[in-house]
Amino acid sequence: RGAGVGVRRSADNGQTFVTSNAGLTGAALLVYGLGFAPGGGVAVATGAGVFYAADQTNFVELTGFAGPTAPISWSVAVSATSPPVAIATTNAGVFRRLLP
Repeated sequence: RGAGVGVRRSADNGQTFVTSNAGLTGAALLVYGLGFAPGGGVAVATGAGVFYAADQTNFVELTGFAGPTAPISWSVAVSATSPPVAIATTNAGVFRRLLP
Protein backbone atom coordinates (compact mmCIF):
# COMPACT_ATOMS: atom_id res chain seq x y z
CA ARG A 1 0.00 0.00 0.00
CA GLY A 2 1.15 3.47 -0.77
CA ALA A 3 0.74 6.58 1.31
CA GLY A 4 -2.82 7.82 1.53
CA VAL A 5 -3.90 11.39 1.02
CA GLY A 6 -6.98 11.27 3.24
CA VAL A 7 -9.93 13.54 2.66
CA ARG A 8 -9.86 16.79 0.71
CA ARG A 9 -12.74 19.23 0.46
CA SER A 10 -13.57 22.28 -1.58
CA ALA A 11 -15.60 25.34 -0.65
CA ASP A 12 -15.30 26.94 -4.12
CA ASN A 13 -16.83 24.35 -6.46
CA GLY A 14 -13.58 22.45 -7.00
CA GLN A 15 -11.26 25.34 -7.77
CA THR A 16 -9.11 24.57 -4.70
CA PHE A 17 -9.02 21.80 -2.11
CA VAL A 18 -7.92 21.72 1.52
CA THR A 19 -7.00 18.77 3.71
CA SER A 20 -9.78 17.67 6.04
CA ASN A 21 -8.14 14.82 7.98
CA ALA A 22 -8.43 15.54 11.72
CA GLY A 23 -8.60 12.12 13.41
CA LEU A 24 -7.32 10.17 10.38
CA THR A 25 -3.78 8.77 10.66
CA GLY A 26 -1.78 5.88 9.23
CA ALA A 27 -3.93 3.42 7.27
CA ALA A 28 -7.00 5.64 7.89
CA LEU A 29 -5.53 8.04 5.32
CA LEU A 30 -6.16 5.35 2.67
CA VAL A 31 -9.71 6.40 1.80
CA TYR A 32 -11.65 3.95 -0.40
CA GLY A 33 -15.17 5.37 -0.18
CA LEU A 34 -17.34 8.24 1.06
CA GLY A 35 -20.91 8.32 2.35
CA PHE A 36 -22.80 11.54 2.99
CA ALA A 37 -25.28 11.91 5.84
CA PRO A 38 -28.35 14.13 5.97
CA GLY A 39 -27.31 17.40 7.58
CA GLY A 40 -23.80 17.39 6.11
CA GLY A 41 -21.85 14.68 7.94
CA VAL A 42 -19.47 12.42 6.04
CA ALA A 43 -18.46 8.79 6.62
CA VAL A 44 -15.25 7.43 5.10
CA ALA A 45 -14.28 3.83 4.34
CA THR A 46 -10.54 3.48 5.01
CA GLY A 47 -7.70 1.03 5.38
CA ALA A 48 -8.27 1.24 9.15
CA GLY A 49 -12.06 0.94 9.34
CA VAL A 50 -14.91 3.44 9.10
CA PHE A 51 -14.70 7.00 10.41
CA TYR A 52 -17.37 9.71 10.69
CA ALA A 53 -17.24 13.51 10.87
CA ALA A 54 -20.49 15.30 11.66
CA ASP A 55 -18.73 18.58 10.80
CA GLN A 56 -16.93 17.17 7.69
CA THR A 57 -13.57 17.85 9.36
CA ASN A 58 -13.07 16.06 12.72
CA PHE A 59 -13.28 12.29 12.23
CA VAL A 60 -13.98 9.67 14.92
CA GLU A 61 -13.76 5.93 14.41
CA LEU A 62 -17.00 3.97 14.25
CA THR A 63 -16.16 0.93 16.38
CA GLY A 64 -17.67 -2.52 16.70
CA PHE A 65 -17.18 -3.81 13.17
CA ALA A 66 -15.34 -7.05 14.06
CA GLY A 67 -12.48 -8.35 16.17
CA PRO A 68 -9.94 -6.45 18.24
CA THR A 69 -8.61 -4.44 15.29
CA ALA A 70 -10.50 -2.39 12.74
CA PRO A 71 -11.06 -4.15 9.42
CA ILE A 72 -10.26 -2.65 6.05
CA SER A 73 -13.43 -0.97 4.80
CA TRP A 74 -14.00 -0.86 1.05
CA SER A 75 -17.21 1.14 0.83
CA VAL A 76 -19.68 3.00 3.00
CA ALA A 77 -23.18 4.39 2.52
CA VAL A 78 -25.32 6.44 4.90
CA SER A 79 -29.07 6.03 5.15
CA ALA A 80 -31.43 8.99 5.08
CA THR A 81 -33.28 7.61 8.12
CA SER A 82 -33.49 9.28 11.49
CA PRO A 83 -31.12 8.55 13.13
CA PRO A 84 -28.81 7.90 10.15
CA VAL A 85 -27.11 4.52 9.82
CA ALA A 86 -23.73 3.80 8.20
CA ILE A 87 -23.55 0.57 6.18
CA ALA A 88 -20.02 -0.56 5.32
CA THR A 89 -18.44 -3.42 3.40
CA THR A 90 -15.22 -4.69 4.98
CA ASN A 91 -12.82 -7.59 4.72
CA ALA A 92 -14.73 -9.05 7.71
CA GLY A 93 -18.23 -8.73 6.22
CA VAL A 94 -21.01 -6.15 5.89
CA PHE A 95 -21.88 -4.09 8.96
CA ARG A 96 -24.21 -1.29 9.99
CA ARG A 97 -23.88 1.19 12.80
CA LEU A 98 -25.91 4.14 14.04
CA LEU A 99 -24.06 7.39 13.50
CA PRO A 100 -23.14 9.46 16.58
